[in-house]
Amino acid sequence: MKKELLNVLTILFVVISSLSGAEPNKQFFCRKKDGKLKLDGRIDEAVWQDKMVVVRFYKSRKQGEPKYQTEVYAMRDDENLYIAAKMYDEDIVANYTRRDDPIFDEDAFEVFIRPDLSKNFIFEFEFSPAGVIFDALDRRGLPNSSGYRTVTRKAWNGTGIECKTYIAGTLNDWSDKDKYWSVEIKIPLRNFTFRKIAEMPEKGSRWGIVFARCESSAYLEQVEYSASIPLSRYGVWENYSEWIIMELHQEDSL
Repeated sequence: MKKELLNVLTILFVVISSLSGAEPNKQFFCRKKDGKLKLDGRIDEAVWQDKMVVVRFYKSRKQGEPKYQTEVYAMRDDENLYIAAKMYDEDIVANYTRRDDPIFDEDAFEVFIRPDLSKNFIFEFEFSPAGVIFDALDRRGLPNSSGYRTVTRKAWNGTGIECKTYIAGTLNDWSDKDKYWSVEIKIPLRNFTFRKIAEMPEKGSRWGIVFARCESSAYLEQVEYSASIPLSRYGVWENYSEWIIMELHQEDSL
């Protein structure tokens, strides 16, 4: 009973905080996966019911909200991180077909993870409505008088990553109006131990994370970029103080 009440209160807190127009909560628990999951992109399994962590995206601190909103869910078990997202969209676009194609030029859901808050390594994952994966390891420099310095290892491919998508509409057909597309993602936690960038997480581990979205639509004049926190400027991921903190959490600690 105590667990069920806490889950309800968590959902209400996320929803009310976001709908109130206030600054979004910059920390959330990545709760334990407590049921069966079949990756099919639909986010309709009971296991996702109490795992919503974001209900509002922002173009930037000054630009406000995007035309199309995004919902994000997250959970974990001892071996994997699971993320799901539902992206409202009237024109779903995905023409790229190969891994690491520049899917960020069309429609894409993005996840940026900094698993060790003492290091400037960022794992970048992107997923298109067609199920194409883009992943990279970025070495982000800290801001200085000459700006930022970023070294990206696009040749790095994570292992065991899975994603499935669902499209409520028609892909690559601007003549009708779509409703949304959604994605379910599984990322093995061992990917974050690459070259000892981070250790396998334990209960209470705190990771920096930003969820983001690229939106290309016949109903927009240009590609629209948004993120789960109102950043000073989209894409300047080196502003680590603006990131959301994800605490990896086990239900048995309640």
